[in-house]
Amino acid sequence: MFMKSFQSLAQQAKQSWSDDAVMVYDAATASYSADINARVRLGLEPTETRTQQND
Repeated sequence: MFMKSFQSLAQQAKQSWSDDAVMVYDAATASYSADINARVRLGLEPTETRTQQND
């Protein structure tokens, strides 16, 4: 069975979007990515602090 990747399906769907829809999608994606990165950094802080204290 042939399956398309999500990326392929998303690119195909985006071709029919209006310029406004693309702008909203891009803004939401950037916001989501920034939030995830901030959460990852926050999650690493305790480990990094313990590592520094043990040096």
